[in-house]
Amino acid sequence: MAEILRYSSHGNNVSVFSLKNIGIIRKIAYSNSAKYYILKEERGLSWYEDLLGKEKLLIKELVNLKNYSKLDLYFLDGFSLSYLAPLRKTHFYINQCIDHYHEKWPKRNFAPIHGDLTLSNIIFIKKNPIFIDWEHFSEDDFLWGFDIAYLLLSSLILPDRNKINFHPKDI
Repeated sequence: MAEILRYSSHGNNVSVFSLKNIGIIRKIAYSNSAKYYILKEERGLSWYEDLLGKEKLLIKELVNLKNYSKLDLYFLDGFSLSYLAPLRKTHFYINQCIDHYHEKWPKRNFAPIHGDLTLSNIIFIKKNPIFIDWEHFSEDDFLWGFDIAYLLLSSLILPDRNKINFHPKDI
């Protein structure tokens, strides 16, 4: 049985379904503009799988037709954290992400990027991060560390975005 996880979130016309009974997360694009996100995600996930050095950890199948694209991903049995959770409660996991990035990303001044790395785009399996949701992937060279800066700033600012002052423990 399919469970809809997202329907055209962020106005991108990509719907996401969980088919847990067969171990699949399915992303479907029904328009040419939405196909762009599916294809970027497939490129980003392929690049990331190469970094991890693991075959077929994330991508099961890509179907790309004229007016329709489908990306089937293996279901990862882990947990995620909300990007709205305060830094004082997520700092351990953010440190895990920083260590993962430092260990895996190419060691050069410029590197490809995930594009919107927040805690909601990370699955933790036994406290080890796996970066998911690569629809904003860019192979253009950005400064090394861009994604970690994005993660840190979003983890500090987004939970308290409606407040004038940050919680002292988060600072």
